[in-house]
Amino acid sequence: MAHDVFVSHSAKDKTISNALVARLEAEGIRCWVAPRDVVPGADWGESIIDAIESSRIMVLIFSASANGSPQIKREIERAVDKGVYTIPFRIEDVQPTKALEYFISSAHWLDAFSQPLGEHLDSLAKTLNAILATPRPGSTAETAPPVPRQHDRVSAAPPPPPVLAPHENQSRFSPEPATPPPPRKTMWTPVIVGTLAFLLIVGVVVAGALVYLFRAPSTPPQVSSSPTPTTASPPQTSPTVTRKKDSQSSLIPTSPIPSDTEPESPAAEDSDSVPSDEEVKKLVLDTLLLFNDAVQTRSFKAFHAKLATSWKKNTTPEALMNSFREFLENNVDIAEIADVDPSFDEVPAIKEFGWLEAKGEYGLEDRDVHFECKYEKEQSNWKLASIGVEATAARR
Repeated sequence: MAHDVFVSHSAKDKTISNALVARLEAEGIRCWVAPRDVVPGADWGESIIDAIESSRIMVLIFSASANGSPQIKREIERAVDKGVYTIPFRIEDVQPTKALEYFISSAHWLDAFSQPLGEHLDSLAKTLNAILATPRPGSTAETAPPVPRQHDRVSAAPPPPPVLAPHENQSRFSPEPATPPPPRKTMWTPVIVGTLAFLLIVGVVVAGALVYLFRAPSTPPQVSSSPTPTTASPPQTSPTVTRKKDSQSSLIPTSPIPSDTEPESPAAEDSDSVPSDEEVKKLVLDTLLLFNDAVQTRSFKAFHAKLATSWKKNTTPEALMNSFREFLENNVDIAEIADVDPSFDEVPAIKEFGWLEAKGEYGLEDRDVHFECKYEKEQSNWKLASIGVEATAARR
């Protein structure tokens, strides 16, 4: 698939990666991200190299996990070697190792470790569109001569030249040959104007980001780097997606399913009241069955209708289906959980952002379905803010 941007990320940052890809592709920016775009049966390393070399831009999702990843270091080295424009998108306030600092210290950084994440994704999309709007180095668009009318816009048109006989035009002994206007005066005008416009756009984006950072809370919540999929921000951001392999090598996606109502501040509601175990079990079951129905019917319209208004603005049913493409292709069906009572790994509790967290598993006959769900209180109802699902071979 033709693409503009290569997204480099650690497997532990899959949630942020999929949110970023969904936001950029909604803007028409074509992305390549593993494992989604690795052709089945193709060599993994070869696919990564080909994708980097054919990209115009690499976006590095920089975190503590990415900082210590040998795979990330190899991808950055390859991008720098091929002259691919690199933008570090920092989701955690960490300093790069010396190995990475050598390659990305001079790159234009975008800090995105303050909340909400959606605003940082918007700024990234604007920056990428500005870069992609410029011609590729060495392209015809860059070396084409300027339109002759450019000179007419800055000076009055000269009077028409006198009509000469053919032999007069060709005479090599004309005492005063006409001197053509110097071309260099206007040769680079379009290039200079285009460059100034690009720098102005980048300056506006950077200024906006700095203004937001200075207005952001002094102690913003940090992105979790644990292997378990979680969301890095409240549900005002766009939906995120991660995938894990089950016992049949099926890709099991996870995605936030926010509510269809406007979120309210947890402090304005009775978020300290934890539902009973039976109420939490029903919340989890309803969540997983809703997601399973969307996969089995190959339609995410009903799924999309349940998203909060702020989420709907950043995605479509088609984008959601594309995010879960591999999950659908493997026909993973977890409907049997309706007949099984789940067990919790820990007591459900209200934690970060005032969200209710429930983590556990359903033990089916041939597989175990692990889940991790987080809910936000909206208008006296608990609405799903994040979900993680993994199906593995039964341990019994």
